[in-house]
Parts: sequence; C-alpha cells; structure tokens
Amino acid sequence: CGLSLQPHMQQMFLVLFGREVTPMIGAQGFVYLVGKAGLGLLSPPVLVFQRDVEEHRFRYRQGTRALCELDPVVKDPNRPKGELRYAFAVYEAANGRKTFKCMDRDELLSIRDRSKGWQAYKSGRVSKSTWEATHTADGSEGGDFLPMCAKTVIRHFAKVLPKSTDHWGERAAKAEAVEAALDGEQADALGEVLDVTV
Repeated sequence: CGLSLQPHMQQMFLVLFGREVTPMIGAQGFVYLVGKAGLGLLSPPVLVFQRDVEEHRFRYRQGTRALCELDPVVKDPNRPKGELRYAFAVYEAANGRKTFKCMDRDELLSIRDRSKGWQAYKSGRVSKSTWEATHTADGSEGGDFLPMCAKTVIRHFAKVLPKSTDHWGERAAKAEAVEAALDGEQADALGEVLDVTV
C-alpha cells in the first residue's frame, strides 16, 4: 500500500539542500497522512494574527478545561492582520479523545533560531531562508514564514501520535469477535472479547 503526497496541494515540497533535492512533508501532508493511516483527524493548522487577538476572536486556555479556538468571522476586514501571534492545531484520536497544540510567537521563533537552515542564513552561508518573513504593504507578515510556522505546530503531533498502526488491526479483530458473538455464532467468546479498547 502506498501513499502519495502532492506538491500542487502543498502536501510536500522539494527543497534544494546544497546539490541535493530533498522531499519535505508540509503541514497539509501531515494532515493527510494521519487521516489515511486511520490514526484519527488532524485539523489543518490555524494561524492567529495580532488583529485576531485584539478583536478578541482567539480563545486559549490550559488546564482541565483546556480550550483553543479562533472565531473565523473578522470584525474589521480592512484592518491589517499584523504579526503572527500563535499557531495551533487540534488532533482527534480514533477513540474520540481531543488534544491540541498551541505555540506562541516566541516558541515558534525559538524553533526557527535552532534550525540549521536559519543558522546558515544568519551566518551568510546561504542567501535565502524559508523562515524569512516578508511583509505586505500594510505591514502584515507573509512569505514562506507562515507555512513554516504552520508546519512546525503540526510536526508536534509527530511526537505524540502512535508510531505504528499495528494496534488498529488488533482492535478491529476484537470488534469483529464481539459482533460475531452478539450474532450468536460465538456466544462463549463474548466474555473474553467484550473489552475492545487497546
């Protein structure tokens, strides 16, 4: 079984490192792969700008009643977006459990500063960096900096997702056994396979 990622859908990019072209998975690629692997649903990354914060459309709370959401309705569309302030994504596991990762600007810039590409750019060894932010006429950030921040928050989930989908086969087998037992074909097996969680 093969999975293909599409450059034209920004699922992956071909990046030149020295003389070698290296395929790199983008944020949309991670979202696609998580869904195709049956690991649950991963939302596309959400970028939160200064305007969103000032208009009180972004809500973020940690703890037992954790929350991270952005109201998509812009109150003043003529107002510049401003600087990126946060990036977040939400993951819903196959069992329905939800978690999110929210990174503020300082955390994103700290990751940028540790990247080899940014260090090479800052030292003058290379003339461009995908982490370099460009600014529009109204002062809002743009360029490749925003997709890099989006990918960074999505990559967090690579650390917390299951490393294998083998357990899904085991779960499916248990569920089929329960179904068969309930149909009366294996009534004796019901007590042994009732717990279908893995």
